[in-house]
Amino acid sequence: MDATKKEIIEKIDVIEKFMDELKTLMPKIFLALIIFLVGYIIARETKNIFKKVMKKKGADITVVSFFSQVLFSAIIIGFVIVALGELGMQSSSFVTIIGAIGVAIGLALQNNLSNFASGIIILMFKPFKSGDFIEIQGGVTGTVYNINAMNTSLDTVDNKRIYVPNSLLTSSYVVNYSQNDERIMVINTKITYESDHNLAMKIIREILQDCEYVKNTKPILCEISDLNIHCVNIISKSSIDTNDYLPAYYQVMKSIKDEFDKHNIKFAHSNNIATVSNS
Repeated sequence: MDATKKEIIEKIDVIEKFMDELKTLMPKIFLALIIFLVGYIIARETKNIFKKVMKKKGADITVVSFFSQVLFSAIIIGFVIVALGELGMQSSSFVTIIGAIGVAIGLALQNNLSNFASGIIILMFKPFKSGDFIEIQGGVTGTVYNINAMNTSLDTVDNKRIYVPNSLLTSSYVVNYSQNDERIMVINTKITYESDHNLAMKIIREILQDCEYVKNTKPILCEISDLNIHCVNIISKSSIDTNDYLPAYYQVMKSIKDEFDKHNIKFAHSNNIATVSNS
C-alpha cells in the first residue's frame, strides 16, 4: 500500500514539474509560433512579388515558378531555425541535424537528386520550354506542359499526359520542333516506273506553289532522289512556318493523292507510299 502511494506521489511530482516547465515555455512557444506565422507570410508575399517582377521582365513562366518555390522554401527554413532557437535549441545544433538528415536523404534519393539537378540545367540552358513540341528517346512526342523540379510533363497529340524524369531529358537526345520559326517539309513520294515521273514532279511542284502555307519566297525543291527495283522516289522540300507545319502536311498529302488519281499516276506498293521527314 505504501509502495503504491509512493508511486502515485512520484507521478504527481512528475506532472507538476512538467506543468511548471510548460508554463515557463508557454511564452516561448507562443513567440515561436508568431515567428513562424510571420515567416510564412513574408515567404508567401516575397514569392508573389518575385513572380510579378520576373513576369514584368518577360522571364519564362516555368523558370519563375521553379525559383519562386525555391525562394519560398528557403525563407520558411530560415524562420523555422529562428523559431526553434526561441525554444532553446541552438541554431548550430539544428543546422548540424539538418545536414546529417540531408546526407542520409541524399544517399537514399540519388535518382531524385539527379532529376532535381537536371531540372535546374533544363531551366538554365532552355533546350525547350512550356508550349514547345518535342520528341524524346523512344520516339515519344508531345507538347511540353510544365517543367517541375523532378519531372517534365508532356501532352501527346491524343491528349495523354506523360511525366518524364528530368535526368532522362539531359542524358539523351531531345528534338525540339518548335525551336526554329521555320521548318523544312520533306516529302518522299514513291511512284511506279510505268507512271510519268515528269508529270508527277510537275504536279507536286504546283501543289507546293499553290499551298497557302508554303513560303514561296524560299526555293522549292522537287527532284528524283532514288531509282530502285521497286519504284521511283520523288523528293520535295519546302519551307513552312513552324506553327503551320501540320496543316500544310495534311493539305499537301491530300492534294497529291487527288491529283495523282486524276492523272493516272500510280503509287508504288513497296514500303510507304509517301513519307514525311521531320526536318
